[in-house]
Parts: sequence; structure tokens; C-alpha cells
Amino acid sequence: DINDDKLYTELRSLCIKIGIPWQQLPPNLQDLLGCMQNYFENHQEVSEALFVFDDIWEENYFGYLSFIKKSIITSRFSYPSCKGIYQQIPSSESLTIQEALELLSKHYTQESLEDYHDLIVQAIQNCKGLPLAVALIAGIQLETRSDWENAIVNISRQDINLTLPNYQFSLFGTFQSSIKQLSKDEQQLFRLLGVFKRVNIPVMSIMSLWNLDRLATKLILDNFSKRSLLKFADSGRQYCVLHDLVVDYLHQPMDSDQSPADYQKILNAKLINGYENKCNGIWENYPTDGYYYQNIVHHTIQAQADKVLKDLLTNFNWMTTKLRLLKSLHNLRIDLKECIEYLIKVGKNSKPFEQLLEVMIRHESCLDMVNLDLIQYFLNCGNKDSWIWEKAYTLANENTKGSTACYWILQGSKCRDRDQDSWIISKKVGTYYGDIAPKYCNTGNDDIRMITTNNNWKENCHISISDYQTSNTIMKVHLPYQWIYQTKISPNSRYIAFQIWPKNWKVYDVEANTELKFMKDHQIKNLEFYNRPPNDTCLATSTKAIVYIWNIQGSQLKLMDMTISSPSMMFQCQLLQPISDTDKILIWWSKKQYTHTISYDKWQPIFYVTIINGKDQRLCCLPESIFIQEDGQTNINKRYCGALNIRKLHYINQDHPILLLIYGKVVGFIASKHLCDTNSGYNDKFADAFKPMIETSEEITDIAVSSDSQLLIIWVSTGFTVLNIKQGAVRSFLSTNTLYHIHSASFIPQTHQLLIYNQYPKQFLYQYDLQGNDTRWQNVQDSDLPVTQKQLKIEDRYEEIIDSTSEFINDIPTVIQLSRDSNNSNCKLK
Repeated sequence: DINDDKLYTELRSLCIKIGIPWQQLPPNLQDLLGCMQNYFENHQEVSEALFVFDDIWEENYFGYLSFIKKSIITSRFSYPSCKGIYQQIPSSESLTIQEALELLSKHYTQESLEDYHDLIVQAIQNCKGLPLAVALIAGIQLETRSDWENAIVNISRQDINLTLPNYQFSLFGTFQSSIKQLSKDEQQLFRLLGVFKRVNIPVMSIMSLWNLDRLATKLILDNFSKRSLLKFADSGRQYCVLHDLVVDYLHQPMDSDQSPADYQKILNAKLINGYENKCNGIWENYPTDGYYYQNIVHHTIQAQADKVLKDLLTNFNWMTTKLRLLKSLHNLRIDLKECIEYLIKVGKNSKPFEQLLEVMIRHESCLDMVNLDLIQYFLNCGNKDSWIWEKAYTLANENTKGSTACYWILQGSKCRDRDQDSWIISKKVGTYYGDIAPKYCNTGNDDIRMITTNNNWKENCHISISDYQTSNTIMKVHLPYQWIYQTKISPNSRYIAFQIWPKNWKVYDVEANTELKFMKDHQIKNLEFYNRPPNDTCLATSTKAIVYIWNIQGSQLKLMDMTISSPSMMFQCQLLQPISDTDKILIWWSKKQYTHTISYDKWQPIFYVTIINGKDQRLCCLPESIFIQEDGQTNINKRYCGALNIRKLHYINQDHPILLLIYGKVVGFIASKHLCDTNSGYNDKFADAFKPMIETSEEITDIAVSSDSQLLIIWVSTGFTVLNIKQGAVRSFLSTNTLYHIHSASFIPQTHQLLIYNQYPKQFLYQYDLQGNDTRWQNVQDSDLPVTQKQLKIEDRYEEIIDSTSEFINDIPTVIQLSRDSNNSNCKLK
């Protein structure tokens, strides 16, 4: 009965014992498991060892131990998922009379066992032979027949029915008999231990609770251990462990008129007072014991100690200490969420803590992971008009008095509320700058899955499928020293695929955790999943010139009858989500062809787009480059300075089908009804059919479209524009310049939540809410954005930057730039 943090600690200790250098061990559970798997695969002598894991409660922990070839695992629960993997051997929950007598013989003389044999057997039968109960009886040290008779009476009591799954009898009497052997002071101290969580309890926290020194605390714990009331580890990091049934007993108030909730409130208040006395009210001065920083907020809420709760979660020194200990904002965010839920429940003001949580969620990417200083973090990210910034500023002044600490403040920045169109969440999703952009699927009810790479091309490289909201890992595929070039996830999240450079694609069933095999060998260039009505998941693969459609049957991928070929090399294969039983596919390919243009007669590449809808095929011819003249007219032209070259295309298959095209800095579209039906030559009406939508200041990286085709994002390296499209026309837009480099952008399926990935240097994901009430959309007719209603101008000219410098002028960072015009060689300063 341990949490993930404790499991990580146990497995990390195991890694060090078997010879893995501690410097190589990753800081989280998932990466640690990958590290162990790689080690076992490369060290055969270690993988042959037998491992024993005792009393596993959580079903998913069995998956964590799959890297071990030979193991014995005990558990009080039987899980169906383990039956095909492990040989399950049922074992009795109770000791036999003979086994119980053997256990008692370690604590009683043979003479005592013989003299009181009838009473001892009765006591064993009354406690159902449960090992814990027999151990408690052994610790009582009963000396006379009268002691045994009284113990039997207590063991048989049914005043309180303390049970746990799979244990259908009461242990109240057994616990009562054992505790009655203690002095009154010891009984009170033992009952106080019920305040702690079901984890290893460090001696330091027990000293604080009991208000005793270390020696006195150790002597009492040693006595409890001898009586089998707990287990006491008196070496290394000293701690004690309570059996879960003992904890259940300690949670019950002795006063029948007192509710368990009121009793827990009293216990938690005593623990908080003990912590406060130990650190003299300076919460960040409490020693690190493995429990205090992790759990004090929980105990404060249980004690309903509102003043202490506020002191903790507005004390950025204490929060910094916790951050440096745990290396992540995650635990602090959990503290704040529990605090907010509690304050709302009791009808008190939670707004200050909601503001604090918002900063931590929105600006995680700004946290310096080396210094881990929350005060500097809030000075950087907090609004200067907020209590958060003021508190950080006050603490920064206090911390710099008489010390070498220093903090930085940007004096010239303006105080303003956060941009209405800025991100609402930022989170880290990778571990290495080689980790590629995540892919997403939305199965409904906010169940959003994400596939990511971690440590791409490194020894502990792996692919993770996780819950986007909680970051909980659902499945991992370990691929040491492999370069993952692409990843895909099916719309229902059941299947994933990934490409190992250069051409090796693999497909996995997430639920079965097995690889699917292609029934026909072929070299795959690209792969796409799609859903086919009613609920079938299919996928398409493309080679250089052929598209194959596959149906998933069990653990195999069966080739369907339909294949599609192109006369030349394909650049792109796009699966268009079918709205009927007919598959609709777009392919983009090119070949050389003699073409007459307005100004030149030259050989030039022609790009073809073929849209296949069942047996119907439509062909559209696209020029490689275009030029938008000063009068706004589109001209088909050969490459030259000022020409716009085709980069990407995207087909929107909705009520108003259009083909989106990226030509250099311009995005435009051709309505489906204007696509040409001939297979030779340019469309003579291309210049009229192509409608420019937007011009950007630099080359467009790519575009993405929301599931309902209402939002179109167009991004360059340091900014993006989102167009709001309704009934085939652009109605409004928003533009944002980013402080980070945009590697990729996409919408969460079935939502207007935009996710932007910064691959280098931080591997952070930024989420923008484009359907929120505070999203600042601009109407097209009120803006200067060049869209369909306005004329585009691209001139054949450029500026050469000769020199530039920067300086602070009146506390405002200013850049001075000297440039020369390419047309007339005139220089200008700006």
C-alpha cells in the first residue's frame, strides 16, 4: 500500500544495489522503469536473479515490474489481468493452528505453550488465525491463565467492526488487548500515530507530534515494535511502519459520542502544533524528513487551521524549499488545488490562491529548473499590481539583507493584465531537444490522450501514451538508441504508430500492449489512422507512388482491396475523414511538364492534387510558384526573386470543401467547385480561382484546422494567426507574437483548444483557449490584416541591414537599426 513516490524510492534503491550508478538514474518513475529495463536487457547475469515483492495492492504496479524475468509477488487481491502473465497460487489468509503455535514459540517458552495450550488454541481460533493478530498476541506477553482468559474475552469483542476488503472479521479486541498492556502515557502516544498517512513515518515527525527528544522517542518506538504494534527501522533514515489494519483501528475515536471527523481534526491540530513548535513558527526551517514538506498542507486542511494554511501557501520561502526538494511545481499545484477546494467548501475566500495557481499553471515554462527559486519566478511572472508580486518583492528585500542572495526585476516593463489571447497552460512534455511534437486524440468526456517521445535517440528512449489532463502514463514502448521520426494515434486512442528512422513503421494496440503485424511487406513512407463508419479503425499507408488501405483484425493488419497509385512520386497523402461509407483520399504529386505562362516559355514542375472519392477521381493542376502583383492579381510564374513557392496544402472536407494552399508567405484557397477536371496543363482560371487569405511577414511554417473546420491556424517561427471561418468566409481573426519558437501547432480534436509545441530548448507545450469568453477576436473589416477582402501586395525588393545596436532609453529597451534599400541604395535609420 504505497504511492508512486514511495515506489520510485524503492526501485531507485534497488537500482543502486544491483550496480546502476546513481548519477544515471532519472528523476521520475516512468523514466526509471525504462532505465531498469535497458539495464536488465544488457546485463544477463542480473536479469536471471529472483526478485520478491511483498503485498502489492495496485493492479497497475504489476506492469511496472514487467522488466523482471523471474519474480515472486504476494498480494491480498486477485486481478484478472495478471492471470495470463503470472502463475497464480492461492494462499490462505489465515495461519493454521500449528503455524500460529510456531510463531508464538518465538515469544513464549515451551512450558507456557503446553500449560495454556487449550486457551492459546481458543485465542488463535477467535482471531481467525490472522498473522497480524497472532503477532499481536505474541507481543502482549501473557504470563498467567487469568491473562489468557481476559485476552480471549477482549479478542472476542465485536463493539466495532473494523474490516478491510478480503478480511471479514473484527480485530478490535486483539488490538485492544495489546494496547492495554501499555502504560497510560504510552497508550495516548500510540493512538496519536493514527494522524499520519499510510506511509513510512519518519522519527523526526513523530518527535514533533509527541514533543519528545530523539532518544525518548526511539525507546518508546522500540517497545511498540517488540509488541508487534508497528515495525521500527532503527538504522539509516529512521522511520516506523503501521499495518493498514492498525491504522484503521487508530482512526476510531475512543469516545463513542465523538465523530471520526472531529477526532481526526483534533489529531491533525496536535501534529500542526508540534511542527510549529519544532521550527519556531518559521516553516521553511523544519528539517527535511521525507514527510513534512510532502504532507503538511494536507494535515493543515484536516485540522481546519486556516491561519496556518494561509501562512504556508503565501510563504514563498517555504514553497521554494519544497520546490527544491521535489524538483517540480506539480506538488505545489496539488497543495493549492486542495486548499481551494477546502475554502470553497467552507465558504471562505479562495481567490488569492486561485490567482497563485493560475500563475503556476500558465507560466511553468518560465521556471528556472537550475535555481528553482519561486521568489524570482513570481518576480518574473507575477503581475506588478498583484499581491503575488508584492509578496515576492517583500521577501526578496528581506532575503537580501545581510546575505549574498540577489534577485532581478525588469524596471522598464509596463504593468498590465495578461494578454487576453495568451496561453492559459504551459507544461513540459519531453526530456530532450530531439523529442518530436506530441499527437493527440479526444475520445470524449475530456478524455484526451497524448503520444510523446522521451529522450529520442538516447539509451532510455521511449514512447509514452498518457492522459493529457493528469499526465498519467497509460502505456510505454521502450526503444533504446532509436530515432523516432513520426508518431500517430488513432481517433479512438486504441492504436498508435511510430516511424523509426529512416523507414521502419510499427503499429501497436494500446489496450493489449502488443505490436500489430502487416500481412504484406512494403516500405512505408507515411501512415494515417482514420475512423470508418460505424466504428471501424482503418489506416492508410503510402509508398513513393502507391496508397494502401488496411483494416485492423485482431493482431494483424489486413490489406483491403482498394489501392491508389500516382504516375510520379507522392509528396503527401492526406486521409479525409469520411462522412459516408466511401473513403476519400487526397494525394499530392509532381512531374516535369512544358508550360506556357504569361511571361515565360520554360520547363517547370507542375504539382497535381488528386482527390479520390470511391471510384470518382478529380485532378487539379497547381503551379510550383506564383507572384501576387501590386494590383492584387495572382500571376503564375517561374522561380525568381519575389515569387512565392508552394510549400504545403490541406483539404477541408466539410459543408464548403476547399483546398488550402501555402505559397511562401501567403495562404489562400481554391473552392472545391473550381477544382479542374482535366489531367493535363494548368487550369486556365487558376489565377481567378485562387483566393489569398492572409500574408505574413515571413515564410509560413504550416497550417492546422480544427475538427469542425471553423478555426484555421497559420504559424511562422515566432507567431501565429488564427482565422475564424464561418460559411466559407473569414469572419474574424486573432494574431499573437510568441516569446518562444513554434515548432508545431494543432488543435485538440473536437475542441477549440490550441496546443503549440516548443521543441528547442525546453520541450514545452502551450495551451490557448480559443473558445473562452475573454478571447480577443478582431473583425476582419475593422483590421489591417490582409485577408480575402483586401488586396495583397508583394514587391520585388528587400532591405539590407548594415548595422544595429541597442540601449535603454528612459528605462525602455530600444533597438536602433541602419538599413539600405535594394532599389535605390538609400540608407535610413529607424
